[in-house]
Amino acid sequence: MQEFAIGVGNTSDVTEHTECAYHETPVPPGGHVTLDCPAVGRFVSVARHKGLQTWYMTICEFVVIGRSMARIACKRGSFGVNCIGKCSGCRDDECSAVDDGRCSDGCRLWFTGAFCREERTPTLKGSFPSVNRNNESAMSITWTQDPAIPDNHAQYYGYTVAYAVSYGDMIMGPSIAHDPSTETRSVVVPDVFPCMEYDVQVRPYRKVYGVKQYGWSSETVHVRLPSAHFVS
Repeated sequence: MQEFAIGVGNTSDVTEHTECAYHETPVPPGGHVTLDCPAVGRFVSVARHKGLQTWYMTICEFVVIGRSMARIACKRGSFGVNCIGKCSGCRDDECSAVDDGRCSDGCRLWFTGAFCREERTPTLKGSFPSVNRNNESAMSITWTQDPAIPDNHAQYYGYTVAYAVSYGDMIMGPSIAHDPSTETRSVVVPDVFPCMEYDVQVRPYRKVYGVKQYGWSSETVHVRLPSAHFVS
């Protein structure tokens, strides 16, 4: 089993449960893991998080046999009983030290979610850019931007147009920054030739210490450029 979280609440609505324990490393088949869950409630749920999706398993009747656990003051970056929880995605490693590990001052730059444990990778997967002929030696590429990029982080994200001639190797073309004020963006690719076939895709990226880290590219569009007019 991959990483999972334990939640406790007093209703069967798992979205109202308080997460009290989190296990990051995979558990092999037949293996076991022991977690300390400093919470009281009638219902226990097990949740698995993957990207933007969450799967739940709810246990409505159970008996807990445990030992008393003393609270201790946790250092920055940890929380919970015996401070075994880690505030991995919290800004400045600030999280609720004795509660459920919710971040006190929001998420670090690349993380999202209630507990800042979901790393944000830019994606255009499933989208198709459009291609227009600009003039005899240039084409214009237009696409819909990744709508999940936070406005206050826009300066760290952007897009690069990649293209190839007739199923050849992709060439990294011009890049442009993410713009939260508009839904779509366009760039012009110069030095193309009429009556040639091109593969075109848009690759979103984030900048980490000035280096581009590419996410999920758009779908590849195959076009043949005529001598003029619009190409779709």
